[in-house]
Amino acid sequence: MKWVLLVDDSATDRQLLRYNFDWYGYRSIEAANGLEGLEQARNCKELNLIISDAGMPVMDGFQFLQSVKHDPALRKIPFIFYSAVYTSRQDGELALRMGARAFIAKPKGREEFWTEVCKALLEPEASFPPPRPRTIDNEEFVLEHSRILGSKR
Repeated sequence: MKWVLLVDDSATDRQLLRYNFDWYGYRSIEAANGLEGLEQARNCKELNLIISDAGMPVMDGFQFLQSVKHDPALRKIPFIFYSAVYTSRQDGELALRMGARAFIAKPKGREEFWTEVCKALLEPEASFPPPRPRTIDNEEFVLEHSRILGSKR
């Protein structure tokens, strides 16, 4: 059985994602923000995939990704963003530099979303641009994260 962690502050969006992953044979666990997601990820010993929104209260998706990629027990779990607000090229580039496998803009139909998830999971990580380290240090993260948050205000 494959397990996916669905992290989104919208209960409706989590429900739609859960139905989609159920359809394809995944079991899911859910969290309403990155902090809850981090706790769920650490408690699930068989986690195969993380799908996360970017804009959430408490701990946003970028902070969540930064925490996941700096945790030795979690860093190899594929992480995919699925966001409606953070959809610019710069948002996606930061996510990929931080180690996300893909950055998918909401909304997507069930089949289109599933195709993009499969593509991200099947392609070798090396094919994702740009050719920079798979994790970024905290100082660079704070600067980039602040820039992105500032551009959304």
